[in-house]
Amino acid sequence: MNATFFFRSKRSVWYTLATLFTIGIFILLLLQDPWFIGLLLLPLIVFMVSIYFRTHYRIHPVNGLTVTCGLFYKKTFDLMSLQSIRPT
Repeated sequence: MNATFFFRSKRSVWYTLATLFTIGIFILLLLQDPWFIGLLLLPLIVFMVSIYFRTHYRIHPVNGLTVTCGLFYKKTFDLMSLQSIRPT
């Protein structure tokens, strides 16, 4: 196996709705009189959106399976230690 395979994670409906709801609250708070209070939600939004768009799996011929989730989680597993890999 010489190719690298890339798989995006599916996005669940509940996480999509939670992300959109949080962004909506953020926008509403920015439109209120003390607008800077909305900035308190900015780290949460960055965290949620990074998980939403940066969750993927990559199979490398040498390294194995690399799992990336958001900004803070990236781990590589040896392919020989895995029992099976299947798309779901």
